[in-house]
Amino acid sequence: MEEAILAYLRRVKKPVSFNELFQGVSRIVPPELFPDESRARWYAKVVQRDLELTGRIERLPEPPVRLLVRA
Repeated sequence: MEEAILAYLRRVKKPVSFNELFQGVSRIVPPELFPDESRARWYAKVVQRDLELTGRIERLPEPPVRLLVRA
């Protein structure tokens, strides 16, 4: 999931919402890894937060929440 999130953000090269991020990542991650969408969404959110905390992606300060990969 981490690799998929980073790959998607690098590919789009613009800030995206979590919903846009999840839709993009859903096309990258094989469905057999996360057959239940609600669990996949939860796991993607956890990984997103971890990537924010470790400084690999950033959340823009103004609402709505937008995410982008750090250069």
